[in-house]
Amino acid sequence: MSTYTLIVTWLVSAMSLWAQPGLSPMSRVAISNCDETCQKARACDGPGIVCRPPVKWGNVWTRQETKEEGTQRYEALAEAITRVAFDPAEKPLFDGPSGRAKTALWMAAVAWGESGLRRDVGEGVGPKSRGDNGSSFCQMQIHLPGATKWEGLTGKDLLASYDACFRAGLHILRASRCTSTKTETGKWSGYRGHCNDRDALTRMRLDAMRRALTRLPVPAADAALELPAAGGGNEEEATEGPPSAF
Repeated sequence: MSTYTLIVTWLVSAMSLWAQPGLSPMSRVAISNCDETCQKARACDGPGIVCRPPVKWGNVWTRQETKEEGTQRYEALAEAITRVAFDPAEKPLFDGPSGRAKTALWMAAVAWGESGLRRDVGEGVGPKSRGDNGSSFCQMQIHLPGATKWEGLTGKDLLASYDACFRAGLHILRASRCTSTKTETGKWSGYRGHCNDRDALTRMRLDAMRRALTRLPVPAADAALELPAAGGGNEEEATEGPPSAF
């Protein structure tokens, strides 16, 4: 197994600790031609949202995302995070031989804290897919009020590419680090728009990262990883987010 695959698998395992794939009620898949029988059909006989019948979102009938579909989506997110965090053109957020791997894990933790790693947020569809009254986009919830852009990218651009979303998030994490605070929580609270040593949500994300590092140590040093060569035939597919069916 390549080091790239090890890092991607490690990130998927961490994300699955924080939010098990297939269990978010907001991770929905569109159903075409859902007749009356379809609308009443349960996916399975057990309890919980996994077995519930389809639910209508707007004018579209949807079913719950399966664990397998959720895992595949997590893999796509982890691949994009890895490409961005290990890009030689990007400076890592942490020092040391595993600084880029920890940068990738922190990006994933922030995405989890911002979006719950939900499918609807990643695709920008559904009634609650965008935060801040519809002005925050993609898994990193990049805030673009009005007609503003981030580094030339619109909200639509951020939703169309996982790489663009996570690169924007990395740049904001780097630019928003607080130097006036005393704690690790305060240092990273700037992503939330303020510098606060007691910011509960930033502390929750840091705790999630620490739990993951305790249970899932970094599998390889940064220097061992080589990113897949560009132009291999599937780069565009891997970079883009999933197409919206809504």
